[in-house]
Amino acid sequence: MALALTRTHKHSCSFNGGKPKYRFDYDFVVKTRRKSRRRTSRKKLILPISVVIIIVVIAVAVYISNPSSAGRNPLPAQDYFTIENSTVDTSDFPESYPNLIIYELSFTLRAVGGDATGLVVGSIANSDLKDLGDLAKGESVFVNIQTGSFGYRTRFDEEYQGFRVEIPITCYEAEGKVVFYIPL
Repeated sequence: MALALTRTHKHSCSFNGGKPKYRFDYDFVVKTRRKSRRRTSRKKLILPISVVIIIVVIAVAVYISNPSSAGRNPLPAQDYFTIENSTVDTSDFPESYPNLIIYELSFTLRAVGGDATGLVVGSIANSDLKDLGDLAKGESVFVNIQTGSFGYRTRFDEEYQGFRVEIPITCYEAEGKVVFYIPL
């Protein structure tokens, strides 16, 4: 920090044994300080900004090069799985027609589209998720879903002559709802 001294006798500081010769030019000093602060603050910002840019570039490169993080396009679960041998515990049928309230649903789930990794049968009517692990192509697993006291309400479908049931199923290879019909 440089201090500028100007020759004047007004508001002077004493140098040389009390003789007023020089006065500090405070305006010049303040301007110089402001300029130097601007320069140092710009210099201080260059390093953090460059570090952030480098980190972002590295993160994008790692994300792009990692094949597991590439956007997965799961197949529809309806095409990947079939539901067989379904049985239901229902409400009194004649009283609730054309609705049906299902309290317990059991079925066999078969993987027909390929291997299913991390297979999970989703919740219907507040039932628990069923984590079934892995299922090889062509293999099947028995699933029992208890829907609770309120049940799963379904309506009669005239076109298919049955009660429509949608089971949410997710695995790494497929996701969506598998739809099947309980016959009249």
